[in-house]
Amino acid sequence: NLEEVEVKFARECAFADPVGQPGHALNTNIAETISFRNEVLEFLFTALRQDEKVKSLTIKNLQDYMDKSVFESEDFKAVRNELSKLHLQITTEHDQDVPEYSILDSSCHQGFRRDRPDTWLKLLTNQLTCLTLYGTECFWGVWPLVDFRQVPAFPYLKSLSLGKFTIAHEWQVDWVLSHRPTLEELILDDCPIVTALTIWNDAADANFPGL
Repeated sequence: NLEEVEVKFARECAFADPVGQPGHALNTNIAETISFRNEVLEFLFTALRQDEKVKSLTIKNLQDYMDKSVFESEDFKAVRNELSKLHLQITTEHDQDVPEYSILDSSCHQGFRRDRPDTWLKLLTNQLTCLTLYGTECFWGVWPLVDFRQVPAFPYLKSLSLGKFTIAHEWQVDWVLSHRPTLEELILDDCPIVTALTIWNDAADANFPGL
């Protein structure tokens, strides 16, 4: 009676642009390519759908941007619909030579800003009792922006763990506190509270549109 599943990928990943073309110049010697990761997840969700008893899913080093077909499959949707515990650690491509520019990759922003909320969070609000969201390399929340104002509170959430989550807005705190009626455990791991920011124009426009 399998109820909990954990999958761990390598930390290192290769960039893919929004149309799904692998092979960005930052990292060319990557063992676990986009195609490999997609194939593993496809096999995983196909197998788990047969069981129909998995309630807890952990994916470590899930790549920021993944092929949509994996998460639009009926196998994935069937597995997701049974989950009550979700633990995701998101990895991003890291530029060894110019690490400060890693944050500019479009895949990073698409993965955090759109794919995680739309593929996972918004569709699980009435199911989850435990939620873990971590960044492997990347601090997230501000840039790449994850707008929790677009994610309803989880009415049954008992445990919330956030790692490398950058806090710079009152609405971020408000979203966490919205779970007070049910929350029994809150873990903020390596989550900086920002009092001053120097950011690119795109980041400023996204975070502070009124400026």
